[in-house]
Amino acid sequence: MYYFYCSLFLIILDLGLTSGWLKLSNF
Repeated sequence: MYYFYCSLFLIILDLGLTSGWLKLSNF
């Protein structure tokens, strides 16, 4: 169960970084 939450956190973090890069590239 711990591994599931860890991977879920990494996925959310990866999505946040990706959207952040997209916002930066728009400017």
